[in-house]
Amino acid sequence: MSNRSRQIPIELYPQVTLARLRHKPRNRCYIYHNGNESVLFDPGGIPGQEEELERIRHQVPLENIRYVVIHQSTPEVAGVLPVWEKHLGGGTLTIITHGNAGDKLRQAGVRSEIYPIEKRNFQLSRPGLHLTFIPTPYCHWPHSFVTYIPQQQVLFSGELFGSLSSAELFFREEHFESIADYHAETFSNKQLLGLALHRLSSLDIKALFPRCGPAIIEGDIPEFTRGMEAMNVLLDKKNIQIALETYGEVVDRKHLEAAMEKSVELEREVIHQAQLLDIVTNSVEDLICYKDLQLRYIGCNLAFSHFVGREQDEIIGKTDEDIFPESYARFFRQFEENVFQQNQSSVSLAWSWKQDKPETMRRFISNTSLLRGSTGSIFGLVTVSRDWTRQWQAEQKLANLNRHLEDRVQEEVAKNQKQNAMILQQSRHAIMGEMLSMIAHQWRQPLSAISMAIGTVDTYRQMGILGDEDISVAVKDIEQQTDYLSRVIEDFRNFFRPASTRETTSLAALVQRCLTLMAHLFERNNIILENHTALQDTVQVHTNEIIQVIMNILKNAFDVLQERNTAKGKVVLQDRAEGEYLYLQIKDNAGGIAPEHQGHIFDPYFSTKDSKNGTGLGLYMSKVIMEEHNHGTIRFWNGEEGAVFELQFHRGRCE
Repeated sequence: MSNRSRQIPIELYPQVTLARLRHKPRNRCYIYHNGNESVLFDPGGIPGQEEELERIRHQVPLENIRYVVIHQSTPEVAGVLPVWEKHLGGGTLTIITHGNAGDKLRQAGVRSEIYPIEKRNFQLSRPGLHLTFIPTPYCHWPHSFVTYIPQQQVLFSGELFGSLSSAELFFREEHFESIADYHAETFSNKQLLGLALHRLSSLDIKALFPRCGPAIIEGDIPEFTRGMEAMNVLLDKKNIQIALETYGEVVDRKHLEAAMEKSVELEREVIHQAQLLDIVTNSVEDLICYKDLQLRYIGCNLAFSHFVGREQDEIIGKTDEDIFPESYARFFRQFEENVFQQNQSSVSLAWSWKQDKPETMRRFISNTSLLRGSTGSIFGLVTVSRDWTRQWQAEQKLANLNRHLEDRVQEEVAKNQKQNAMILQQSRHAIMGEMLSMIAHQWRQPLSAISMAIGTVDTYRQMGILGDEDISVAVKDIEQQTDYLSRVIEDFRNFFRPASTRETTSLAALVQRCLTLMAHLFERNNIILENHTALQDTVQVHTNEIIQVIMNILKNAFDVLQERNTAKGKVVLQDRAEGEYLYLQIKDNAGGIAPEHQGHIFDPYFSTKDSKNGTGLGLYMSKVIMEEHNHGTIRFWNGEEGAVFELQFHRGRCE
């Protein structure tokens, strides 16, 4: 045993002690002092561990070492750990490692609690103690990782940054060659080593402790970092040298150099593809960012960089808490932790970004996807956020426009209904004069009969021959005539009485009420009026409105027969039933409607009559009454002798 080994433990850095230093097998064991929750890193070695435990006991009570971190499960670790765990932690020791390494330790006889880092979000958080575990796969074990303590900015790097000159305690510039030799010998995959170095480049490190090499402390860190940038060149040379030594004369140097040149070309192609990916992502307007399992940024595009107001290099290694206001950071973290917990491959999220004023608020839709390696294991997530503020504003304008449009439609509907009501009233007033003329004519004969009866009574009185029977006959005749006059007035009054509800009636009854008012008009002008309505099937309609429709059609037929002096003018009314519908046809023999007028006869204020005899409202209101008020239809066509109008009604209730 060397003199230096006898001096151990040695304090290398505040709270960090070198607990063991050996040449064969070359490894170092460190203690991070944290009161009764101290941490031991990478124990292992050869028989004689009781002596080493005794030396450690002089620096820290063994029961205060509550945690042991195993960066890679080597045979020497598996062999020594069952002995060490009997003395450490006071019966509450926890072994921190990857789950796969934990299984191997169990097989070796380890009984302490295993803390699998991949199932604990790659961190350990305790009051006064926070450890962050960063995966470095295949450097040089499949599930390797390193441990970072943010409070002290200390990194325990496992096999990374190891050196063949393991006897030295602290790093010196001439160690670069030895470090390159160690990496060329230990790490077979240069790309994976590069990935590991990239993950660590964003950390703020003041002290670095490799398992197999000298410690690198504060002032040496910048110089060491510059040296690591040149390591790729050294590794290329070392790989060629190792290959020649391994294969000897079997492999021709030219072939090997050609293979290495091909490897370099492939690496250049990978770099080119990576640069191309950067160009593509930096060219899009969407915000793109990548995070590791600890939700630290490992990359972003220019759009995201401009959005948060920081340079891309400045963002890497930071968390949302370092970049966004507290409320946003908490919101993003909760969402992303939920993505990890639910193991969802892709999740969308809508969120708003409010700056100084409400009118400057921006709205985004983000899609977050898990990042998986070739084996399917998750190593982070990527989020693409699209600014849809303009689309949202357009949708809001469209929604407002639709609301205003609905209001306008309601206003126009109400206005149209009011206008139709006025037109309906106007149409009734237009027909009122014609009906008064009919009534005056119908009253002429009854009034003449009443006058004649009164004159007869007066004549008989003057002649002295007036008897009781004569008086009775005259009174009875007068009563009959006045009753007729009363019925005519009642029909007229009912026609103009507003009705808000539908009434159940038959088409024949509706036709009869119309003929009571209009039959004398046709008779006086020698126009034949044939009524063939007889069905007793009922409909539910606004009766006065339907009577108005029938009277409009009859009056139009009367006017055209008079205008054209049709010989033996005739109007026929007939009803029929088909399925759930009842039909009323009104046809004349006046020759039909001219083709140029057929497309307009239901238009408001369109009339083929002169201004004295027509308002152009009758058929327009007939269509409104049938279709909008009574859910029926009205149509026309030219028959063999003249125009045919047909009204269609639902049988029974008019829904």
